[in-house]
Amino acid sequence: MLNGRPYGMFVSKETEPGKVKDPDKRYESVAAGSTYTKEIAPVKLIAYAPAKYTMSTSPDTATFSAGPIPPGQSGIRLWFTQGDRNVLEELTLKIVEAEID
Repeated sequence: MLNGRPYGMFVSKETEPGKVKDPDKRYESVAAGSTYTKEIAPVKLIAYAPAKYTMSTSPDTATFSAGPIPPGQSGIRLWFTQGDRNVLEELTLKIVEAEID
């Protein structure tokens, strides 16, 4: 989300390029009571490598990278199942543009 509005899907370094725009192929299971962490970036802000570089890279090499997240209220909606209930949680933060001395 960006400033309270949907802004699209997220990807991580582990996301295969062919699955970036297909959310049905990106669900992950996490065991109850475990901790799960992953660095993510909005799909709309990723930069794709030129085709001439994607042909020669190994499967372990990412063909896209994250761009900067714009200032404002940003967040993510997490959908999960807990027992027999479907739960939607919204996590938000405020990004402020500032100069560093």
